[in-house]
Amino acid sequence: MPSYRELEEALAEAIRTAEQLEPPRLEGEPLIAASRGAEPPAQLYYIGLLHGGNRAILATPSEVAFHLTPYREYQATLVGFTVDPKDTRLLHAVEAALTLGLKAVVTGPPMHPAYESRLEELGAERVRVEARHPLLAMAVAALHWVPRLHGFREERYRRELGELAGSAGWAGEEWDAEIRSARKEPPAMAYYTFSTRPGAYYYCRLHPGCREPLPLEAILEEPRGASPLVFLSTVEEQSYKDVMLAASVKGVKPVLVKINTDPITAGFYAMLVAASMLGRIA
Repeated sequence: MPSYRELEEALAEAIRTAEQLEPPRLEGEPLIAASRGAEPPAQLYYIGLLHGGNRAILATPSEVAFHLTPYREYQATLVGFTVDPKDTRLLHAVEAALTLGLKAVVTGPPMHPAYESRLEELGAERVRVEARHPLLAMAVAALHWVPRLHGFREERYRRELGELAGSAGWAGEEWDAEIRSARKEPPAMAYYTFSTRPGAYYYCRLHPGCREPLPLEAILEEPRGASPLVFLSTVEEQSYKDVMLAASVKGVKPVLVKINTDPITAGFYAMLVAASMLGRIA
């Protein structure tokens, strides 16, 4: 199980990698395609775009190919996130987007040569993420690609990004009790709110026994005595008081990770907590 020092070293490498990546050049409406396994960075980027005032859409590659791109009568940019070297569905989404005159950018580790060749033939832009832990590097990159925020929040957000290098150790101290609790018997189910969804998906990516994460409202389906993992931001806490109370009355005893940071970075800190809980990094 990696120590916080090892996690900090992995994060430092991810930051170095992310800082070398060119952000997608958006033209028109952003269509974010999240391939299976690459949901965390795609969701972080999507949340950041929304908070930056963009009208963005987050979907799977198949949804983009068959239900979104055919019906765009204005300029849009497909930004696909993948960790699959043979991501056929994302390739189809790129083909659909470019055929219809949209722009396409594929972000992820190097793919199979045949797929790389096809993307080049199609004219897709490529953001190659060459790192030991590509999901972590892509997540950091997504945070850096967030457009300018409004008001005082912009300065505070950029300052927070500048302090990411020490965030693994800080997260370990901040949620030490929750991390220790989960390490004893890692929960096989994770629930999330909108801003913490990247952390839940990352947790289930790292935990081979974890079922598909679900929105926090679904925790009420848990049986009495269950101890699932819950990621909740303090910004959204008031909205879910009824859910958490009902779960408590029912006898559900979650491992609750409550995150008090900017809503955009909440999902990233949840990812760090997930890595600390499971002793794995991706």
